[in-house]
Amino acid sequence: HPSWYYNLLKNPHCQLFPEGRTDRGGHFVARLTGGEDHDHLFALVEGYASNFASYAVKTDGVRTINVFRLSPAE
Repeated sequence: HPSWYYNLLKNPHCQLFPEGRTDRGGHFVARLTGGEDHDHLFALVEGYASNFASYAVKTDGVRTINVFRLSPAE
């Protein structure tokens, strides 16, 4: 897994600013997903980034591609 994965597991509080725009995005809490939630979010990602489908095929049986759900921090 990439280092950001372990960083989010250790400290789930994060910031996300799409395309570097500070007028959008904000502060979030990351939660690792599983089951139906993972599958639903993964399908959404596949719709936005076609390379995820081919990546999933290449990693099938090797590792699971984890997905985090970001919820607004309070």
